[in-house]
Amino acid sequence: LLVALGHCLQQAGQLELAARAFDAALRIGKVELETWHAAELAETAALCLALTRSVQGHIDDARRVLEQAVGAYSHSHRLVRHLLDIQIRQGDYHAALKTVHRLNVPGDEKQRFCIAVRGACRAAGRQWDEALSDLQSAYLGGCKDTIVLRWLAAVLFQTGHIMAAEPVLAD
Repeated sequence: LLVALGHCLQQAGQLELAARAFDAALRIGKVELETWHAAELAETAALCLALTRSVQGHIDDARRVLEQAVGAYSHSHRLVRHLLDIQIRQGDYHAALKTVHRLNVPGDEKQRFCIAVRGACRAAGRQWDEALSDLQSAYLGGCKDTIVLRWLAAVLFQTGHIMAAEPVLAD
């Protein structure tokens, strides 16, 4: 109920109250085994709280929520991906690299993915040339992860390479 309440409040534009509902769901929410519940409800509450905090501009708080949730629910690929996204947006390459190792990226792709994450972190820091080099290297090497596609397209647009962005957007 707390997660549903949070969603209703979020839709109504009441972000602070929505965040409180998600936080309460995460901290004190209980699951009755006799009653049907959506799978991964606690992870959903953590993700919703982090996204709400992010929309409110509280990125550090959103990151803290995700770090704690990933610690508690380390099997949640969804939480790990959102944590990685925040770390990239903050340009924290070292933390992002540690988070990459939590993902099940095949060994032969992991190096290209790490290069892509470095490029995305550089893009977040507005280091366009270095970011473009890393992201293109990962992309041309066959890495088609959404992180590569999103950040490479953004860097190509930012650097005025509009036509070069078309195949990336098509992928």
